[in-house]
Amino acid sequence: QRRSLKDEEMLLKLKSELASEEEAREEAFSSATVRREDLDQALTDSALLQEQMTERQVAIQRIHGECQRCNHHRLGIRDETEKHRRWLKEAQKELESLSDAQRQLEQVQAETA
Repeated sequence: QRRSLKDEEMLLKLKSELASEEEAREEAFSSATVRREDLDQALTDSALLQEQMTERQVAIQRIHGECQRCNHHRLGIRDETEKHRRWLKEAQKELESLSDAQRQLEQVQAETA
């Protein structure tokens, strides 16, 4: 009977330890599940941020290309403007030369008349 009592005490102690271990295992499993859900959410958020970053990089590249085209166009306009200014200067010189020639012609005509 004494042995039986000790066996029962041992059995109760083992059952108690087993219950404690089972409870600890369930808490660990629950905690791991929460962590897994948090990690899944973090991965989802990270993927979304990566997608947004890629979209912004594409937009930046497009804008950069547009800026380059605008700059190229601006330089073309500047060159064309300079060409017209040179042409105007040459035309002004030619007009002055023709005016001088006209005056000289008028002077010669006046002297010969």
